[in-house]
Amino acid sequence: MVLLLGIPALAGMILLAKPMLMVLFMRGQFLPSDVDAASLSLMHMPVVC
Repeated sequence: MVLLLGIPALAGMILLAKPMLMVLFMRGQFLPSDVDAASLSLMHMPVVC
């Protein structure tokens, strides 16, 4: 049961990390390079946990 929910959630986090961060934080002083760096850590988070 855990894998039934966990694997799609993992795939969603990996695929949507960058677009989600761009929508939420890309204004003001949050630069595209900051989005790239933050999306890398967000993509690795579900794999490690």
